[in-house]
Amino acid sequence: MIEHYDTFCIFSGDADFTYLNKFLRKKKKKIIIIKAGYITTKLKNSAELVINAQNIKKYIAKIEQRPDKSGLCG
Repeated sequence: MIEHYDTFCIFSGDADFTYLNKFLRKKKKKIIIIKAGYITTKLKNSAELVINAQNIKKYIAKIEQRPDKSGLCG
């Protein structure tokens, strides 16, 4: 399927993806990482773009209030 896309997006800061990113870059693919916390330098350097998830949260998440489990409101 690699010939069907030009950009790969990872929602993780896990350094285990560094090798995958290097492979994809050799195949001329662009890498975007969306991270929630710490990200290793190697992983950061293996991507064209790194986005902090908190900066885009309002665009990608819908936050709903959960009902009170006790049956009482407030």
